[in-house]
Amino acid sequence: LLTIIVTTSPIRSHPSTAMLEETFETFLFAGDEFAYECPKVIVCDGYRVLDEDPNDREEKKDETNPPKITRRYANFKQTLRNGIATIDQAENYKEFKLRLRKLCEEADSPSETKSPFRNTQVVELEERHGYGFALRHALHHCVNTPYVCVIQHDRTFMRPTPVEEVVTAMENDAEQKIKYVGMNMRSNLMYYDIFGGKYSRRAADEIKTMILHPKELCISGNMYGANGKSVEKMSAPRDEKRRQVIEALKETYRLSH
Repeated sequence: LLTIIVTTSPIRSHPSTAMLEETFETFLFAGDEFAYECPKVIVCDGYRVLDEDPNDREEKKDETNPPKITRRYANFKQTLRNGIATIDQAENYKEFKLRLRKLCEEADSPSETKSPFRNTQVVELEERHGYGFALRHALHHCVNTPYVCVIQHDRTFMRPTPVEEVVTAMENDAEQKIKYVGMNMRSNLMYYDIFGGKYSRRAADEIKTMILHPKELCISGNMYGANGKSVEKMSAPRDEKRRQVIEALKETYRLSH
C-alpha cells in the first residue's frame, strides 16, 4: 500500500553514504514492514556545475564531456542548496551514487542480513529539478501504490512512529477527508503555541475544532503522549550539545500540554 520516496542531492559529505544510511536505519521506528518490505525510491536530483578559474582546475577538466556552466556564487553552502556543485563536488556525487547502488544491490542479496535498503530503487535525474519537481518525477514514474511517504535525506525518525495506523486510517476513510498526514519535527512541534501567539489563542482554539480524530489514530497517551513510552525509546543524540537541545525541547513540549 505504501511507497517510500527519499529525495537527495549533492552535499559536502559526499561521497560518503553515512548520512543516508543513518536515515534509513531509523525506518525501524516506523515498523519492520516499513523498513524492510515497503518499496523505496531514492531520487538523486541532478545538478549544475559551478564555473571555476580554468588556471586553477584545468588539469581536472574533461574536454570530451564539458560541464554545464553557471555563474559564480560566493556562498558554497547556498550553492549546493540551489543544486550547484563544484567540479570536485560533482565527482563526489557521482561516486556517492555508485556506492548507493551497491548498498541497494547488497541489500537484495539472498545472503545479506536484513537491511533497510532492501527493495530500493535508485533514480538518477540528469538535470537539476529541485525538490518539488524531483518528487513529482518519482510520483509519476516510480510509484504503483495508493500511498507514499516522502522523506528528505537528512530527516530521521527520532522515536516509534504510528505509520501503520496512519495508513489504516486513510484506508478506512470512506469520504477521503484525509489527504495528507505530516509527522512532527522539531521545527513545528510547538506550532500550536506559535500560531496562538501570532493570531491569538481564540484562533488557535478554532483550528482545534477543525482537527479530524480518526479512531485508528486515537492512540493512548501512554505511548505517544508527552511522557509516553515512545520518548523512552527515542534515538540517542550523537553529541552532548544535541542531547541538551532535545532535552530542553522535550521539557518545553511537556509544559505546553
